[in-house]
Amino acid sequence: MAVPTLTTVAPSSGPTMGRNQIALTGTNFRVAPVPPPVAYTSTDEQQTVAVWVNGVRCSEAFASSTTTAVAEVPEWRGLHSTLTPCAVDVTIANLSDLGVVITGETVTLTNGYAYGRPSMVNSTPLQRVMEETIALFRRHVLPNTGWIKSRDYDESTSDHLDSTQRATLPMIQLVGPTLAEAKDWGNVTPTEELNTGSTTAWHRHQRQKTVHLVWQLDGYTSDRSDNEAINLANAVSDFFTIIKWVRIPADPTLPNGTQWNHEMEMTAPPAFDVAPQGDGLRHFRVEFEVRGVDMGAQDLPVTETGWTAFDPDGPTVTTDGL
Repeated sequence: MAVPTLTTVAPSSGPTMGRNQIALTGTNFRVAPVPPPVAYTSTDEQQTVAVWVNGVRCSEAFASSTTTAVAEVPEWRGLHSTLTPCAVDVTIANLSDLGVVITGETVTLTNGYAYGRPSMVNSTPLQRVMEETIALFRRHVLPNTGWIKSRDYDESTSDHLDSTQRATLPMIQLVGPTLAEAKDWGNVTPTEELNTGSTTAWHRHQRQKTVHLVWQLDGYTSDRSDNEAINLANAVSDFFTIIKWVRIPADPTLPNGTQWNHEMEMTAPPAFDVAPQGDGLRHFRVEFEVRGVDMGAQDLPVTETGWTAFDPDGPTVTTDGL
């Protein structure tokens, strides 16, 4: 059979989690013979092509004709530090009746597909502050900075190492945040407003809830040298000495417009483990807060006959995490 060609992949981008279907268009894709080989029953579906995305073979691939094939995209296997789409190559190869790649019948479309993350529309101040906090550490302290909600996923709750054992060292891991309500930072007093128009309706307006973001920072280095851990801890301390604010645009669509400043302060200095834990890692922990983050506002319509249709305390803010 002639060498296949690959011209388009649709859709041309998708999420890093994969598992979405793509359609490949080209020529000379091998299709199952009719009738199928004796080794196949009427319920079998012979795989006549194989597809790779970013060098990872798709678990499912099928050629419906000599010009069209479909495949399921594998999960992205790489660093997740970028929010921009990452273009990768797509390869398709014809397979023999035994499922082996036929020599000379492989073609690759360079940058034929892109992994990415969905763009967030109208993201909240809380989300933007969290993203900017992580970005600050990556820019000013260590690019290898990650974020998790909890440290451990194995049966042990004390070592905090399961989520880091495969990471590149040195690394910083931000844990949290938990939310601490800050009643002294915002006006949370409900106000009554009267809207005049074709209909008269009272509203109770709950002003923005303001919270502090409480973070823990874990630093990990190799235990071959104490100096490496000390240097990283000093870099973290210097960061908090210099960087006092987390700044986000008031309007995410206008990055150069009005900026909101949120105070950032280290509340507990670097604390090292008493001794290496025998796992090849040295570890220290820092606690810090980002203060004065608004959670949003709420307008609650009520009837003119009373104030029984709303919660007088307004929305609650949990203090045990997101």
